[in-house]
Amino acid sequence: MTDVLVHAGALSDELVRRYEAEGASPVAVDGEKVRAMGVRVREADLISREAAARLSLRHDADRLAEEVREVALVRL
Repeated sequence: MTDVLVHAGALSDELVRRYEAEGASPVAVDGEKVRAMGVRVREADLISREAAARLSLRHDADRLAEEVREVALVRL
């Protein structure tokens, strides 16, 4: 593994509570530990604003695809 892409934006308390009510929790990433393993960490706002407005936690497919393309271009 050479790169990790993580969500860097804030999540509303209400969204997190709903997520936890479903038995899930946001993944916490310790960037320093990941970097210490020689892995690059790329942070970006990846959550769909439309889904978040409906209290649904989903990635924005277009933003995620753009970030993945950027990571791939850096690796070339």
